[in-house]
This record gives sequence, C-alpha cells and structure tokens, in this order.
Amino acid sequence: MAEACSKAYNLLNARIEWASPENTWKFALGATNLTEQKYYLNKFDLTAFGQPTVEGQPGAPREWYLQFTRNFN
Repeated sequence: MAEACSKAYNLLNARIEWASPENTWKFALGATNLTEQKYYLNKFDLTAFGQPTVEGQPGAPREWYLQFTRNFN
C-alpha cells in the first residue's frame, strides 16, 4: 500500500554570484536539487472517496540556471 503523506525531504541548492564594482553588471550561476533527491510536493489519498489510488505531485529534478543582470541606474 502506498503512503498517504509525503515523507520529509531535504534539498541542496547552490548559487554563486559576481557583481561589478559599480554594481552595473551581475552574473550568477546556480542549481537546485543538486543531489537529485526524488520527492513529492504533496500526496492525496483518494481511498476515503472510494478511489483505489494515492496520487502525488513529484518535485522538480536537478535544474541549472545562468543569470545576467544589467542595472541602468
């Protein structure tokens, strides 16, 4: 039988950022869920409503990003 509640989980995220001395430019590189943790954001036990299933919404896998910012002030 599937579990009706989501188990506790930990996620490891990282970000490194550089800014120019005048703060005109910023560059950042980051990642979320570095350890590829498999987890559910939520689960719904539908057996109380006569359905033979437990449904869940899986969490996001590892994702990388690169960010460029330009300040015009």
